[in-house]
Amino acid sequence: MPNCLMQKNFILYVFSMGVGIIAGFIGSKLMLMVLFKVTGVSAIANLHFSGMALLQTLIVFSSSMD
Repeated sequence: MPNCLMQKNFILYVFSMGVGIIAGFIGSKLMLMVLFKVTGVSAIANLHFSGMALLQTLIVFSSSMD
C-alpha cells in the first residue's frame, strides 16, 4: 500500500512539474506580447527555452521531494 501511494505522488509530481513549466513558458510569451502592445513596440516576441533553467528548476524542486 505505501508503494502505491509513493507512485501516485511521483506521477502527480511529474505531471504538475510539466504543466507548470509549459504554463510558465506560455505565460512568459503572453506577458511579453502584452508589454510590447502597451509600449507600442512593433517587434515579434521571441523566446527561447533554456536547458540550464530547466535543469536548475528540476534540481530545486527535486530537493523538496523529501
